[in-house]
Amino acid sequence: MILRSKNELVRIGGLVFMFIFDTSFWLNLGIFGLVTVAFIESIFFPLPPDLILIPLALAYPQNALFYAFVATLFSSMGGIGGHYIGKHAGREFMKKHISERHALQARQIYKTHGALAVFLAALTPIPYKVFTILSGVLDLDLKTLFIVSLFGRGVRFFAESMFIYLYGKEAISLLASNIELATTIAGAGILVAYLIYVYVKKRFL
Repeated sequence: MILRSKNELVRIGGLVFMFIFDTSFWLNLGIFGLVTVAFIESIFFPLPPDLILIPLALAYPQNALFYAFVATLFSSMGGIGGHYIGKHAGREFMKKHISERHALQARQIYKTHGALAVFLAALTPIPYKVFTILSGVLDLDLKTLFIVSLFGRGVRFFAESMFIYLYGKEAISLLASNIELATTIAGAGILVAYLIYVYVKKRFL
């Protein structure tokens, strides 16, 4: 009976794994699959929305920019969910495991640089969900989170969709070889520019 229960758990675990990572399931749901993945990925889901957005845009290139808009909007709305979880669950964890002094220092740092951190996570392959939750834990303003998420996610998703809109199937090879590198370089450039700005402001202004 115990063995049977273990086998049943393994089977259920396998089904859950397939359900989560089988992109064909979400693609069969069309735009509803894109909405769902874009929203929950910002909170806990492992699949990035790009894996649903790109095939949908390839299948219906005339709708590519609309799909980018949907992915951007619902991913940013999911960020609000991550913020809520961080605010109501993450704070208790912080109180138990981090000293009050260190928690205050972290809040001050995030208050100054949190928007940039969220933007870079939204734009690049950095796990975005980590920063949406952290934003709630460290009191980043919800309006700020939403705006920088819209901007970061929008740049990323509209860039992918525009490639597909302009180049069709040829965009796949371009995206596969260049998009992550391009967003990472862009993110690094923005970070360096921001650090230079902070340094100049403190030193000379």
